[in-house]
Amino acid sequence: MPSDAERSSWIRTTTRNSRAVVLLVSPSMQECPGAERSRSHCQRKTVRNALLAITLTAMGCGSSKFHSVRDVSELKNNERVLVGEVRVEEGDLSQWVPGLYIGSVVVMNDEAATSGGNPWWATTVGTDVEDERFGRSGGVFVTAAPRTRVFMIGVRVYATAVVVGTNRLLQVPVEIPAAGPACAYIGTIVLRPEGEAFFADLRDEFELFKQRQRSAVLRGCKLERLLGHLHLPQDETVHALADREPVRLDLEDRGESYYGVRGRNASEILSAMAQRGPTTTDGVAHGATAWKMVPEVQCARYPDGFRVRSGRVRLELGVVLPQWENAAYGSATLRRQWDRFVERMRAHEDGHRRNALAGAEALRAALDTLEPAVSCEALQQKVRATFERTTQDCAEKDGRYDQETQHGKKQGVVLHP
Repeated sequence: MPSDAERSSWIRTTTRNSRAVVLLVSPSMQECPGAERSRSHCQRKTVRNALLAITLTAMGCGSSKFHSVRDVSELKNNERVLVGEVRVEEGDLSQWVPGLYIGSVVVMNDEAATSGGNPWWATTVGTDVEDERFGRSGGVFVTAAPRTRVFMIGVRVYATAVVVGTNRLLQVPVEIPAAGPACAYIGTIVLRPEGEAFFADLRDEFELFKQRQRSAVLRGCKLERLLGHLHLPQDETVHALADREPVRLDLEDRGESYYGVRGRNASEILSAMAQRGPTTTDGVAHGATAWKMVPEVQCARYPDGFRVRSGRVRLELGVVLPQWENAAYGSATLRRQWDRFVERMRAHEDGHRRNALAGAEALRAALDTLEPAVSCEALQQKVRATFERTTQDCAEKDGRYDQETQHGKKQGVVLHP
């Protein structure tokens, strides 16, 4: 049952690139049985692609309650317009399908389409309209939707080799409430593909969205903010307080990796490192320590509220160092100087490593003693705030460490030209 929330942040030396993310997986979606794939039972739409003229059968039976709209005047009774944005980071949607990528759409359900309040029991497919498709890196979606509680449950990806598309579902769907404006911005959903899963973050970028996407807003549509929220199922079982496992810390040490540099003297080597070294927000560095914290927690109900029942903090660590590829052509003095330079750089990066380990342990301890919340969603907000505070503290500690050591110069990380 979906319940885990995952947050991650990559840090390279003094940089922090944190993202609030929720674990997404891709359970199979039931297709409409072959005997029922007729116009009277399943809605069909045509792919606009010169290479492949095929008919796409919408998932589930019954007409779709989410459809394309060009003007507010086209809305039917009890309909509204939902506007949002999907953005893909660190990958793209084409990796999910073979063949030539065509486009993607969001998959949505309304409350009537769910079984027992479970948003994954789909009887309709979302804005499966060719004009509404967005690119492999994401884009804007605009759909007419019923004025009931609705859910964005995933993304459907189309390619020439896949007739009906490939679905990737959110383990934690985005819920949009029934009440609200007639033309609503529901949020920017940031996706990060990773293996067979998605990580996602629901962000409020309303003002930026209006500035960037003015042409996407419909005629007659006065866009207002109506942010969705993550629909976290709540376990109705009340567990005993003793039924909790300590949050653990798992270290995934990737060790050292290297980038090659060439030069016959110190000046040439320094120039090569400036061109090929790891990139941080401070610029190109000679060496870097990359760390990534990922908290994974399971929520459960207890007599005093909703708590972390079990979980872990996964810490990935890696160090990037230079490697002098043509050292044999350098002088003996320069080789000795280089060996000392790398040795001192390794010692400096070990300080960043210790900071990351301390930060991960602080996050683990904080999650282990997190106060109960009124719901799993509220608990997730606590996890998010704890994660952001801990990673910020860790990044600031790295920054102070670099200031105190002048990025290792005071520790001997110097190569004299």
